[in-house]
Amino acid sequence: MLSVDGFGELSEIPTSRRYVRSLHFGIGSITTVFYGDVVSMNVVETVVEIAFIVLCILIFGALVGAQFELIQANYKHKMLFEQNLMELYHFLKNNDVPRDVRQRLRLYYTNTWLKYHGHDDLEGVRGLSTLLVEDIAQYTLRDFANKVSILKSCDESFLRSLLTCLKHIICSSSEPVVRKGDVDRSMYFIARGKVLVQGPGFELVKHEGDFFGELSLLYGIPRSATCSSLGVSLLYVLEWATYEKLLADYPEYREQNRREWVVVSTVLKTGESRFRSIIDIVAHMEKSNWVVVDEIIRKAKSLK
Repeated sequence: MLSVDGFGELSEIPTSRRYVRSLHFGIGSITTVFYGDVVSMNVVETVVEIAFIVLCILIFGALVGAQFELIQANYKHKMLFEQNLMELYHFLKNNDVPRDVRQRLRLYYTNTWLKYHGHDDLEGVRGLSTLLVEDIAQYTLRDFANKVSILKSCDESFLRSLLTCLKHIICSSSEPVVRKGDVDRSMYFIARGKVLVQGPGFELVKHEGDFFGELSLLYGIPRSATCSSLGVSLLYVLEWATYEKLLADYPEYREQNRREWVVVSTVLKTGESRFRSIIDIVAHMEKSNWVVVDEIIRKAKSLK
C-alpha cells in the first residue's frame, strides 16, 4: 500500500491514515466478515470498506436476533414443560418413589405434549366472557358431545355450560384411572381410546362415548371397580365441586341426572322398568347416606 499511495516509509504516512488503517484491521479481525478478501487501496476505499463491514454487522445481528426470537417462541413453552417434568421427576426419585410410578409420570408428560403441547383445552380462553368461552367449548367439543348418549338429551344451554366444566386427562397404556374403594367424587367420559372396568365378578370394556364414575359423582358412593386404560386414552373428567356450581344455575338437572345417568349406564337383562322406578325414587333421596343409596341400587340391579 505504501508504494501504491506514493509513501516510501511508514513515518511518512499521516497519523489519521494510520488510525483509519488500524481501525479497519481491528474491525475486520474481530468480525471476520470478509477481511482479506478485499484490499482497499486508499483512504476512501478503506472508509467504504469499514462502513460496509459495520453494515454487515448490523444485518448479521438483525438476522441472529430474529432467529433467536423465532427459536424462543417455538421452544420456550417446551423448555418450561420439560423443566417442570424434570423437577417433578427428581423430586419423586429423591423421595424413593417406585420406578414404575416415575415411568408413568414420563409417559403422561410425553402423551400430554404430543396431544396438546402441554396446554389445557381452554387454557387460552381464560378471561374471556362466559358466553364466548361457551361458544368455543361447544364447537371444539361438539364431536365428543355427539358420541356421549347422556349429553344428547341435555338442552343446549346446560350442555354449553357443562362442556366448559370438563378437564381433559391423558392416560397411558395399563394406567389405572380409578381404583376400587376410592372416594374421589368425579365422573369420566371417554373421548378416545378404551377403558377396562374390573369389579367383583365382572369385567367389561368401555369405548368412545361411554362414561363411568357416575355413582361417585351423583351419590358419593366409593368406586365399585378399578378402571384402567387400554392403550393411550383421552378422557374428560367432571369433578364434583365444578358440577355443584353448575347445578346452582340449573337445579332442575340434579334429580334428572341422578336418575337418567344411572339408568343409561346400567345394563340389565330383565327388570328394567322396576329398576327405573326404584332409581326414580332414589333420585329424590338427596339427604340419604351413600351406604343406604348404594344398597338400594345394588338390590335394584338384582331384581328379576
